[in-house]
Amino acid sequence: MSDDPGHEGEKEYMRNSDFHSLIISAADKRFLSGDATTLQYFYDDLFAPITSYMDEESRKSFENAVKENSGAWFPVRIGRDEKKALFYLKVTEVSSDGFIRLIITRVENIVLSHLGQTRVLEAHEGMIGLCDGVFFDYDPDKLKVTFYNASTSIYGEGVRPVDEMERSMTGAVTSEEAKEQVKRVFVHLRTKSAHFIETVDSNLINDSKSFRKTVVEGALITYSDGKEGIIGTIHFQKTSSSRQKIGTSLDPLTGLLNKADITEYAVELIDERRRSDTAIAIVDVDFFKKVNDSYGHQYGDEVLRRTAAVLRDTVGTDGKVGRIGGDEFLMILTNNTGEPSLRELFRTIRGNIGIQFPSIGGDSMNPLTLSIGCAVYPTDAENYDDLFMLADYCLYLAKYKGRNRYVIYTPEKHPALEEVRTQKEAGGLMSSGREVHPSDVIVSLVDRVMSERRPSPEDLLREFATGFALDEVTILCGDPIKQKFAAGENQLTDMARKRLRDLYQKNINAEDSLSKNEFLVVNQIESLPASHSDSVKILREVEVLSFVVIRFRDVEQKPCYLAFTSVGKKVQWNQSHFKYYRVFTHLLEMYSF
Repeated sequence: MSDDPGHEGEKEYMRNSDFHSLIISAADKRFLSGDATTLQYFYDDLFAPITSYMDEESRKSFENAVKENSGAWFPVRIGRDEKKALFYLKVTEVSSDGFIRLIITRVENIVLSHLGQTRVLEAHEGMIGLCDGVFFDYDPDKLKVTFYNASTSIYGEGVRPVDEMERSMTGAVTSEEAKEQVKRVFVHLRTKSAHFIETVDSNLINDSKSFRKTVVEGALITYSDGKEGIIGTIHFQKTSSSRQKIGTSLDPLTGLLNKADITEYAVELIDERRRSDTAIAIVDVDFFKKVNDSYGHQYGDEVLRRTAAVLRDTVGTDGKVGRIGGDEFLMILTNNTGEPSLRELFRTIRGNIGIQFPSIGGDSMNPLTLSIGCAVYPTDAENYDDLFMLADYCLYLAKYKGRNRYVIYTPEKHPALEEVRTQKEAGGLMSSGREVHPSDVIVSLVDRVMSERRPSPEDLLREFATGFALDEVTILCGDPIKQKFAAGENQLTDMARKRLRDLYQKNINAEDSLSKNEFLVVNQIESLPASHSDSVKILREVEVLSFVVIRFRDVEQKPCYLAFTSVGKKVQWNQSHFKYYRVFTHLLEMYSF
């Protein structure tokens, strides 16, 4: 190890955080806890007091700082022998439990970081100088505006009160319409609009008569210390096309890309550049209408802004996020799009949303939740439109399964692309919106059966299974019983299905009251009579732990059965759905099996 702690990793410190926490014992000043960099500062020695590596003056400063516990920074020299580097320390806590919490930073790193930041600022200033227009930075707390690239404008360089800026702009226009346009600019500033663009019918920059329209654009930003500000530009509108381009950049409420731009970005990645492993995820805020109705639209807007911030911050550099509808967002993910990574990302997003809004979900005792549907190019589809359709289908499933979940398209589990397309083109459930009540499922199915393009029994069953989020639903007919169609999200194996069919056949021919039941509901197979112990054993072996069987007759009066099974888990069947199940059997009675 180098005798000069930290010098060997100098380049690394320039990239990473320069501030490190450590905890020492109050009694003997020995190292108790800290990261690897902090330990390196003290030569990996866990037993020597940290003050043993300080010179006499630094030890005195340290003892005074601990005594005063003021939270002020103070300089110390740390090192072996004469090779001592300069650090700054701050005491953040002197605990009654016998420990001292500190923050330490190496002065050389601060200098290097400062030089790097200075260079970045100088480069930015140079780039601003190359641009046409005035840049500004508004501080809502101090009510002051800082101007850049404004030496030849009516504003001048430097800081001015926002009221003075408003007077300058108002004085530069003559018409009442332009004065109203200027007024709207300052309404945006004072209310901290997420993003705004206002066109003023006048030259607000200088005395030139060549330009007759000025565009003022601003966006709300949050600095690293948590404070908010608005940055923006004042520039001439030279052509109508340039104004249109500016106006389609960001969603004004959330500051995310708007629907047109996020879609254009996705199409470019998938259809033009053919970038493999690109995932799209559609995100929908659960029960958002209830939030608006209960707390008002202004609070609803705040929910959307903070949801957008969670999505943007969580995705980071791994993709882009846009708002594509009222409470609907689209994420384009370009890194780490394997299923484990996607699951981790979606869990993180849902957790962060719950922290932001702990008690405004479906009821006041639960947090706000999201539903997410996702598909990956080119694994699931070969173009953007098809990929979006699959992700939309998965969002639809997430909603029907109870919301507050994510569904990632899996070819082995979900219908094939063409089946999803057929359902959508036929005006099925996917066309009716997000927040769908079970009655809407049945109404949609009735409409389809009564239409000229009546769906096949198989398509009808598949849509019913999806609408009610059933593991497996099966139509059985005849004597002996034969399976006609099956659908669902968690279907049985062929062998398990055969054993279950044989079991149905055996019990239908039995003479007990259970076998004659027209609408049999079993929440727990253990509740079946003792005379059915053999049936319980078979059901357990094929992992059917709850089931429903409904008798009906097809259009030719053949006896048929509609069977629902819960695979691998017990369920309490929703009694409010029973009437919808019966209506569905009436629809099946219009078919021949």
